[in-house]
Formats: sequence, C-alpha cells, structure tokens
Amino acid sequence: MAFGIFKARYKLRYNEGFESGETMAEVIGEEYDNTIKIGFTKANTVGAPPLPPVPMKSLFPTGLTNMMKVCFKSNGRFPLSRAVDLGLTSYWAGAIAASGAPPIVTTPGFSGVYIDTPASIAPQSVDEFLDKLTTAFETYHSQLVFISTPPIPPLVGMGFQVF
Repeated sequence: MAFGIFKARYKLRYNEGFESGETMAEVIGEEYDNTIKIGFTKANTVGAPPLPPVPMKSLFPTGLTNMMKVCFKSNGRFPLSRAVDLGLTSYWAGAIAASGAPPIVTTPGFSGVYIDTPASIAPQSVDEFLDKLTTAFETYHSQLVFISTPPIPPLVGMGFQVF
C-alpha cells in the first residue's frame, strides 16, 4: 500500500470538490511531497553493503505542482504523461539524501507513457486515475539511483520506496 495515504488524502479533497484544475494540481503536488517525506532510498546496492534507508528532502517541492497546473490549464494540449514526467524530474532534481548526494534519473520520459490513453479506455473513476498516477510515480522511483560517498568504492542504491 505504498501510496495509500496519498490516495486517501486526494480522494478526501476530491469528495469535498475542487475549485479548479489548479486546486487539483496543488493537492497532487502537496500530497506527493508529503508522501515522499516518509519514504526511503531502497537498500539494494551494486558491489557494496546496502545503503542505510534515508529520508529525502526536495529543494523544489512545487515542481510537480507547477507541471500539473500547466497540464490542467492546457485543456489536453499538454499531455498528463509529460506533465507527470517533467514534474517528477523537476521535483527530484532538487532532492538530496542524507549523504548530500542528489539522485540520478536513469531513464527520463518513461514513467508516464501509459497514462495518456484513448477515451475508450480512459479511467472511469477517481480510483482508476489514482492507480495510473501512482503507478507512474512508482515507475519513476524505480529509475532513481543514489550514490553515497566517501566510501571507496561508493555505495550505490537503486530505487526509492514509499511506505
């Protein structure tokens, strides 16, 4: 239930009614940031002992919010998949781990490719929308690589886990 809290908080605000697409974008960005603050780098490594799980802090927490606003204001001209990918990239570009090292995104552009679907298979409910959105988040997180130095060789952790 990695993004269970994110989904619950989004649905609570959804049921209260969004004033605009801008409000919806703010909820997505704020709840994503809140969720990341309770996540940890994965402890899998290459050729070294595992990294200790460390919380992340973004220096640009509004990155996702800003890109979602662009998407919702564009009335479909700026695809949701592109907004999610660029928003996550800007969010994580300012992120730092306890080691002080920023993560590296290994395959940018891949996380949201399956979000934009033909109308015939578009999400039929808020739950389906949130499932697609959080799957994009998790796909993006699996592409993050963290390097912790000064150990020689450096410790490398791949991925980010949200609890």
